[in-house]
Amino acid sequence: MRRWQMGVFGALSLVLIVIVGSFFTPYGFARAADAENKAAAAVKPLAESVQKIDQRLSKNEAVNEQMLAALNELRAVAVADSIDRLIRRRCIETDISELQALRRDIDVQKNIYFNIAKIQYSEPSCAEVRR
Repeated sequence: MRRWQMGVFGALSLVLIVIVGSFFTPYGFARAADAENKAAAAVKPLAESVQKIDQRLSKNEAVNEQMLAALNELRAVAVADSIDRLIRRRCIETDISELQALRRDIDVQKNIYFNIAKIQYSEPSCAEVRR
């Protein structure tokens, strides 16, 4: 026989030996259904863990949204208080340049209030602020 024919014969013989020998191993062949069941059993605890983590994250997101809303409400109250203090100062101020600076500061604070509360701040009169 030629050399390449011997190589092909040897390779085919080796493949045949491996195939026949695998029938006699203690492990045998795995059926597809068995493999799927084992994989499903292995994945089930992981899926449950992921579901629990997802539930916790959902609860945390709800708490975070509530905290953010409360924080924005506090910020809006603080900015409104700042505006009221600036208006009080404006009501008693007599210097023109100081009045202009106070008006600019009030406008800036009103813009901040709008960005937080999403509504315009209704500016009280001097009589209302003095109370």
